Amino acid sequence: MKQRHLVLAGVLGVYWVLGITVFSDNLGSHIRFYNDDFDRLIYSQRGAWAMHGLVPYRGVFSEYPHIATYIFGLPHFLVRDNFAAYLAVFSLLMCVCLGALIVVLQRMLPGRESLAYLMLLPGPLYFTTNRFDIVASLFVLLALWFLQHQRGTASGVCLGLATLTKWYPVLLLPLWLLYAYRRDRRIARSLVIAFVATCTLTALPALVGAGIRAVLRPYAFHASRGLEFVSLPALLHLYAVQGLGVTIPPRLVQVLCLGGVMAAVVASIRARTDSIEQVASWSVVILSTSIVLSTVWSPQWMLWVLPLMILIARRTSDVPWIVAYGVLGYLVFPLIHDGLHGLESGPVRFGSFLINGILVRTILVSYRRAVEDGPPSVATKPATS
Repeated sequence: MKQRHLVLAGVLGVYWVLGITVFSDNLGSHIRFYNDDFDRLIYSQRGAWAMHGLVPYRGVFSEYPHIATYIFGLPHFLVRDNFAAYLAVFSLLMCVCLGALIVVLQRMLPGRESLAYLMLLPGPLYFTTNRFDIVASLFVLLALWFLQHQRGTASGVCLGLATLTKWYPVLLLPLWLLYAYRRDRRIARSLVIAFVATCTLTALPALVGAGIRAVLRPYAFHASRGLEFVSLPALLHLYAVQGLGVTIPPRLVQVLCLGGVMAAVVASIRARTDSIEQVASWSVVILSTSIVLSTVWSPQWMLWVLPLMILIARRTSDVPWIVAYGVLGYLVFPLIHDGLHGLESGPVRFGSFLINGILVRTILVSYRRAVEDGPPSVATKPATS
């Protein structure tokens, strides 16, 4: 076991070293095939509060939740005003999170540990070091692990930390809480208390130092975003206007998409989830639906759902779909996107349709397994062909 972990650490270590040395400038290419500094420059700017001794959200604007904003400041405590060093520290932290996630995933897949290495596919590996979504994904998986072992307080803390890193984990709270309630009301009570306490204590420093308006500004910022290419709703809206002459107000599209996500959440809590396996399957349904119906396109969101897709993989036939998702996501962005001049290119739009097709298939399969026959134990049964 320890040897396997050392090998994993070595692989991630080599990938990190190559990223800050040989491929630091993508070999001079305009295609960001290894490093993408665009978002990480923004992270550095949003974390500048740490370098200048300012208050997050008041001294420096941030459109990101609290944990993310705090994380952005961490490298500045070590390297100050050195962007290359900032990138090195940031990507190292993200590699550590990916390694930890793989280890947790292996513990949840006894007999099928090798499936966890699907997190080393090009897509998840690329977005790990160039974004921060892996942090939220790690906390979500830890929360599910603790929920499986009936540790409500630990689960609530991890889910709260995940929610204040990226907003999406809050969608899982009703389902998880109802499952815990059916198992043991005390577990459910401790989960919700820990979740609320974690969110409150995490947001409190910014609330006291910057005020309620500054703290809520990130959420208002994202709520004001419209239909953005190449999200599926934006593409369908475009083709409805151009091809059918049907004009639908963008705000109505956003409301309908939000309603679709809420419908998935409601369906999950109306179903009787009596096992952690069903909870995992319903979680995949909810998160995949939220990605498909999002009016904003962010390719790194594959990190939200991919670990759970691996966790509920039942048959060897599931693996090619996971591989396709992890590879195609990287092909579309950054390779095709940068090579063919952005979101307006036909191949990027086509790639977006393919990725959403994989997610729709994932939703249908996960729903069927959760409702009809229920998946086998993620803790005991091996995958079958």
